[in-house]
Amino acid sequence: MGNEPGLADLAQESAEDEAILAENRREVLAALATLPVRRREGAGAALLARLSEAEIASLMAISPGTVKSNAARGLAALARKLGEES
Repeated sequence: MGNEPGLADLAQESAEDEAILAENRREVLAALATLPVRRREGAGAALLARLSEAEIASLMAISPGTVKSNAARGLAALARKLGEES
């Protein structure tokens, strides 16, 4: 029992975790904003909307294959951007 974290320790860790998550979200959104429109739409839909490829295709009036390639290219570009900033 002597080595277990107390409530104050857990609250501190939780606040730190929230701050880190908030900063990560800001970094991802900032990187997304720098991508070309189609890549941003594809990556954003894949990350944020959590819609199926068919649903995204319907909303964007494009084929599911185009959704898949835009998402893949957008996510790859986003990963490169975030890697550059790390």
